[in-house]
Amino acid sequence: MKNKFDITTKENVRIENKYVHTYNHLEDPLIFNDIILYQLGEIYLNNSAVVDPHTHLDYFEVSYIISGTGMFVSNGKKQMVKKGDLFLSLPEEVHEIISDTYDPLRYYYVAVSFKDGTYMKDILYTKQLLGLDPINRIHHTKNFDFFNKFSDLIGAFESNSDYSEYKFSLLLKAFIIDVVEIFENVEIDKPYSPLELSNTDSIYYEITKYIDKNLLTMTNLKDVSNALNHNYSYLSRIFKNKFGQTMFEYYSIQKLNYAKKLIEEGNMSITKISNYLNYTSVYVFSRSFKNAFGVSPKVYKDNLSKTQKS
Repeated sequence: MKNKFDITTKENVRIENKYVHTYNHLEDPLIFNDIILYQLGEIYLNNSAVVDPHTHLDYFEVSYIISGTGMFVSNGKKQMVKKGDLFLSLPEEVHEIISDTYDPLRYYYVAVSFKDGTYMKDILYTKQLLGLDPINRIHHTKNFDFFNKFSDLIGAFESNSDYSEYKFSLLLKAFIIDVVEIFENVEIDKPYSPLELSNTDSIYYEITKYIDKNLLTMTNLKDVSNALNHNYSYLSRIFKNKFGQTMFEYYSIQKLNYAKKLIEEGNMSITKISNYLNYTSVYVFSRSFKNAFGVSPKVYKDNLSKTQKS
């Protein structure tokens, strides 16, 4: 194996307001058996830094948001990302990353491909993965699995032990398989014609299915109209006229029901639940919860504790 440190790297340095700890091998990729490694590392976009628009080579890039919020732009399509999100970038697309000024992004990433004629190349370069819209390339992880996976990858890559190359190769291959398993079953959104949308029952089903599926990643209800390829006002009017509640009301109660479930599970504080569900503040979350269920999240949690102890 070529020495990992033969190629110039950028480690623990500040470059244009970016904290960068990355191994960049775009011009001379590293080969680990059938794996082709282009980049691996961590970036912290402090002080309003951005990753300027750039065109990917023929590789897949996987990013995991460690902390902060921001926007990933793929071929002009913008998607909000937050802590715990996994984002899949496709070969040869124009990529840009914009960090939130007050809650800057910190993320791990790896850019990889495989040799032609290999099994891994075949499972990566499928119509399913290559056809995914950016909105379907975000997966929210509820634990630290991918944080740990990335940490293990970087640790193995930086190791100089006798088995480091073999270990890194196995870890990376398992990592990519995990990513493929997540995204290979995502339904590719198909455009809807006016004829298909003439059935209001069908509209309701598609709207509710989309909201339920994207509850934790949606940033705007207009995402629904973009996904269904139809005017937002029209969808909202149809939804309200037929079912007696607005799309926002449905979205809000679904989020609150999910919050209720998280409280019952008892693994997260009220503040963390509020952040996890993208409420602007704990106060807004508590008020919405009380309006829906008659008690505040804290009181609901306390009542559960009393019931469990009795």
